[in-house]
Amino acid sequence: MISLILCAHNEEAMIGKVIDRLKTELLNLSEEYEFFLCLSDCTDNTEKIVRGKIKRDKIKIKVLKTPRGKINSQIEALKKINKRSWAQIFLDGDIGIRKGAMLNLIHDAKKYSKVKMFYSNQIPVKNKSIFYNIINVRTINPVYVIAKVDVREFHPYSRNKQKKVFSTGGIYLLRKGVYDIDARTTGDDSYLTHSIYYRFGPGTIKEVRNSQFIYQPVKTFSSWINKWKRIWGDINNLYFLHPEFKYLERYMELRIDYKKLIKEKQVTLLFFFSLERMWNFFGRKVFKLVLRNNSPHMWKPLEDTKEVKIT
Repeated sequence: MISLILCAHNEEAMIGKVIDRLKTELLNLSEEYEFFLCLSDCTDNTEKIVRGKIKRDKIKIKVLKTPRGKINSQIEALKKINKRSWAQIFLDGDIGIRKGAMLNLIHDAKKYSKVKMFYSNQIPVKNKSIFYNIINVRTINPVYVIAKVDVREFHPYSRNKQKKVFSTGGIYLLRKGVYDIDARTTGDDSYLTHSIYYRFGPGTIKEVRNSQFIYQPVKTFSSWINKWKRIWGDINNLYFLHPEFKYLERYMELRIDYKKLIKEKQVTLLFFFSLERMWNFFGRKVFKLVLRNNSPHMWKPLEDTKEVKIT
């Protein structure tokens, strides 16, 4: 049995489309499943849309009302999963799920028995705006973003031995008993990455390239700042609350592959990366100066990432 856990906080713009995509995926699933949809302190029409879809489309969904926060929702769902469930797939409520996303995760989970976590390949929405392409240059051009140190031992199943070693959210699969989130820590994917490597060693997290979802990156400078404040805050909290993970920090650090950019004569991207990295550098300095403590925060949703144009 597979358990699906979808967490949604005010996702009225996307939740109907996400359920429709999941319905198609589930029709092709060759094994038994259970589907939990966690309404995380929703104050918009998310619940109304979900209830309507269940009634009209006869989809077997167990709706849970949970406290605000994705981690809180996930924990509540995990309390109720079937004991026969050998894996849990976690999904966000504001993504465009591509065909085969879940099936390919499950396929790899059955193929690579030593891997504990499998995560999907995230595809950003394209935009012709120069400003948009600058603030999102890293996510739009991930091939030029690589690990700072030697991380080959983390990538036994990937040809690219320089790629990042941490997982991303959106869609990911965990084997039974692997979920280990400490409620004090705000970032579920950042905590899981460190916890899995700490418990099981390198090579136990794998990206599934043919499992894909579309997401909407930030569109405004203020959202870009808030996104990085969230990332920086999560990282600070992570190592403050879990000093046992500190040895992994060097493997998580990334750099821009400027040699590759120059070799490929990517002049425009060179400028975009340089500008974005400069903004990031000074923003990080300011953030450290004003950070007064390491207590977890309840992050505000980034409203301009809530609706995805599915292609």
